[in-house]
Amino acid sequence: MMYRILILTVLAVWLILTLVGIGVVFRGDGEKSLAVPAPETEEPVEAQWQETEPPVPDSMEPTETSMTVPQEEIPLQTETAEFHWKPTEETQPTEPPRQDQPNQTFLPVPKSAVEAQSVEKSLPEEQRAVADPEPEIPEETATGLNAMDTGLDILRRCWLYTPTNPQQNMPLIVYLHGGSGKGDDLNLITAVDGFPSYLQSGSFSNLRAYVLIPQLPAEQKGWAEVSDQLYELIQNLLETRGIDRGNISLTGHSMGGTGTWSIGAAYPSLFARIAPLSGSVRSPESTAAKLSDTPVWAFVGSEDTILPPESSEQTIGWLMELSDQAKITVLEGADHFCVPSLAYLDGERNLVGWLIGG
Repeated sequence: MMYRILILTVLAVWLILTLVGIGVVFRGDGEKSLAVPAPETEEPVEAQWQETEPPVPDSMEPTETSMTVPQEEIPLQTETAEFHWKPTEETQPTEPPRQDQPNQTFLPVPKSAVEAQSVEKSLPEEQRAVADPEPEIPEETATGLNAMDTGLDILRRCWLYTPTNPQQNMPLIVYLHGGSGKGDDLNLITAVDGFPSYLQSGSFSNLRAYVLIPQLPAEQKGWAEVSDQLYELIQNLLETRGIDRGNISLTGHSMGGTGTWSIGAAYPSLFARIAPLSGSVRSPESTAAKLSDTPVWAFVGSEDTILPPESSEQTIGWLMELSDQAKITVLEGADHFCVPSLAYLDGERNLVGWLIGG
């Protein structure tokens, strides 16, 4: 009997130690253990289990020893494997397809007006928003005084005055500037006192006529050298504007007045009338003969010392013998530079009205 009790005791102790050892092993493996936290006491584990060792009864009869361990102290012997989530191709988030129009360009929202302009410039031309409420008027239909490229090799640029609401069969005035307007800057023409500056300032805002003002290059001596290009320029304008071919007038001041005499005599059938101001005539008699069928109104200043009035007076004298359509106005006390304002701006004389056939 004692022998059986001893064997049972040894088996009980072995079983307890085995359970303790398993708990220690799983407690030391941090990655695989879900063991219950260790008790607050720091006494050795063996000592705790020794206190729970069942007593040996006084009698020799064997007794069944039941060992019950509280459920909360039994370690959960469940192995946990490491798990790292990695989305598969099916589970990876994807951006939903856009239901946009084809070939549409997406741009970031601009934060300023400058950025908005850069964004708009980066768009294709057909997708750009219209920034201005009013579209730009094409050069060929713009009203008022506008700069133009002629496409010619000598008279490359010009001013063109277009009346408001232009109609068909409107008059054309061709103005030839003086020597100070030569060059490649059209502002040289309007910078001096003369008919172009009056147009620019609005003095003739109700003028019902086109006005062509070509610019002579600096290397050219005078208008007579480019008479053929001026003729070509006028013909090109007649093809693109509603101009009355029978109502084209020629006028100019100083060097332009001299050019009015010479070019008017070269193309007498082209111009319905001419008005040279402070010009010079090299051959008064032959010039008068060529202009015998053309109405002429000349203006000179009595005190003009730059281009004296004598040659113009002589030419008008010859014309009066050939025709009754020639006249001259001598502006008493006027010098060379006073003539334009006294001629063009004088409402009583109404030279501009005469030029358009009024």
